[in-house]
Amino acid sequence: MIEVILFEDDQFITAAHDGYIKWWSLSEIDSAEADEVLEVAIAPTKECCIKTSQGDMAQIVNMVRGEHFWLVQDFKGRLWKLDFETLKSEIVLDFHSGRINDMAISDCGNMCVTVG
Repeated sequence: MIEVILFEDDQFITAAHDGYIKWWSLSEIDSAEADEVLEVAIAPTKECCIKTSQGDMAQIVNMVRGEHFWLVQDFKGRLWKLDFETLKSEIVLDFHSGRINDMAISDCGNMCVTVG
């Protein structure tokens, strides 16, 4: 399922639950002509897959642009940093995912602890 669609530099960027981020050319989409069954095959201009070194694919739900990188939110509770140039990704933070079963709020600081 595609969760993110962004437009930047005459390209659409899509990101999905399969861990793939793909860049699509606006001019190629705009000039495409369908055949008799109204289907058009368009290939992305570039793509990358975000996954751990063990092969665990990210389930992308959101992306935010930084200065030279994207921050990518993973449904599995991870926050990834994706470099613009190299398309290399790394886990910045790793949280639990799913339902929050309990929460404790600190009396002496601006923090809380959650349990999933």
